[in-house]
Amino acid sequence: MRHRITLPTLVVISTLILISGCKTENVQAKKELTRQSRPDLERVIELEVARRVTDKNSTREAMPEITLPAPQLVPLPETLAKAGMSQGPSGTGLNDMLQDLGVANKEATRSPAPDGFVNAIQYYDYAPGVRYNVVGAVGYVTAIELERGEEIVSWSAGNTQDFTTETTTSGAGESMKQLLLVKPTKPHTTTNFVVTTTRRVYFIDMYANSSPNYQSAIAWNYPLARLVQKMKRSEGRGYENSSVVSNKFDLDRLNFDYKLYYQEKGKDGKKKDAAAPYWAPLRVFDDGEKTFIQFPTSARYMELPPLFVLPTPDSEEAQVVNYRKEGNYYVVDRLLGVAELRLGEAPQTIVKIIREQQIHS
Repeated sequence: MRHRITLPTLVVISTLILISGCKTENVQAKKELTRQSRPDLERVIELEVARRVTDKNSTREAMPEITLPAPQLVPLPETLAKAGMSQGPSGTGLNDMLQDLGVANKEATRSPAPDGFVNAIQYYDYAPGVRYNVVGAVGYVTAIELERGEEIVSWSAGNTQDFTTETTTSGAGESMKQLLLVKPTKPHTTTNFVVTTTRRVYFIDMYANSSPNYQSAIAWNYPLARLVQKMKRSEGRGYENSSVVSNKFDLDRLNFDYKLYYQEKGKDGKKKDAAAPYWAPLRVFDDGEKTFIQFPTSARYMELPPLFVLPTPDSEEAQVVNYRKEGNYYVVDRLLGVAELRLGEAPQTIVKIIREQQIHS
């Protein structure tokens, strides 16, 4: 039996096919978007435009959630790069970061000082992360001396063309020391050394000059290591030594993060930077409860300046704090945020002591 298709029926069928085709294309576009876990941004835009055109005359359905790729940092235009602009997320300018680095490096650097010499050897107090300045001269060798029993694992220099290096040893058995010998070959040059050992990492900045004034050798004092040794000796004898450095400290609580600043106050009341006085403390540390100010060994036989506490580093409101002298130490039964040792009146020599981590009451 043959069926006749009328004109209205054809119109209805054509409309259904058209609608079905639009929905099929729309579903295909959605599938392409869903299939990509990290879609290309241009492809996402292209598919979105196609969806909007397809759905222009139909009811819009909720699109699947699309995760756009994370934005990538791109090189700055040359003009901005030359201006010192940073492309980091914080927006901090490169010039600002360089200035901060300069301040931080200056505070972390130790330079040769007359009171640090024992004969021709310059002694520094070792602390992790500190940079040590060394002055060499063309035609002369500078010896970098390590602690007894400490062995060099490796070393690296920034400028290997103008500086030659080699290792050697002195002593034998338990007295053996390793030395790194450095000789500049060209004046007015600089380099840095990173020396790793079985115990520590040393950061050294070396400068070469053409004069005969140079450092023959450098070595280090090791405050924390000495404390540990004396504590062990005290425990081995079964009693506590009367020396303050032999008390039973909680080693995990020892804090050596103190800065010393040297100033001179004139008759006009103004302060200016000055050289370290002969009685300047070697170091300051605390155990979380008490503060210890260590002076040179000879200080036990001399009169030392009084100690004052200040509320802030810039304050002039100083108050005398109770302390006691034990050997070549001042012992304060509290923590100090900011303190000053003052000797004389006009001019007055000042050593300002600032705890890196301030105390908040």
